[in-house]
Amino acid sequence: MPKQQQVLIVDDDESVRDFVSKALRQYGYDAASASNGRIALNLLEEYHPDLILLDIMMPELSGIEVLKLLHDCGNTTPVIILTGLKDTELLEQAFSLGALDYITKPFVASVLVARIRAKLRRVSISNISNDEAEQRKQD
Repeated sequence: MPKQQQVLIVDDDESVRDFVSKALRQYGYDAASASNGRIALNLLEEYHPDLILLDIMMPELSGIEVLKLLHDCGNTTPVIILTGLKDTELLEQAFSLGALDYITKPFVASVLVARIRAKLRRVSISNISNDEAEQRKQD
């Protein structure tokens, strides 16, 4: 049986965390959540998600600060930004730090899950291609 894909939800809004967690579980994902960036970084020491959903505006450590720290330590976990903002400058900064996509709040659960599924599929295909290329180099 394939491993259940894991998603970390990082948002200071408890209702968003609960809504997304419930939706992900309905679609067969394992979901963990953190209410701010600092808790998320601590959680990442033990929990190794396949994807992170990250709010931009949070207390203690913003989503941008979390992305910087992930980038600096070489963490390549795919990140989708959750935001209520339309600030293109922040989004550009998030993309430059490795975010793959963003979705604006409020959102429909099925659309969020479709984006997650698409990103995980692309990452999986990319990893397979990279593994095949590495194998050819060794042959």
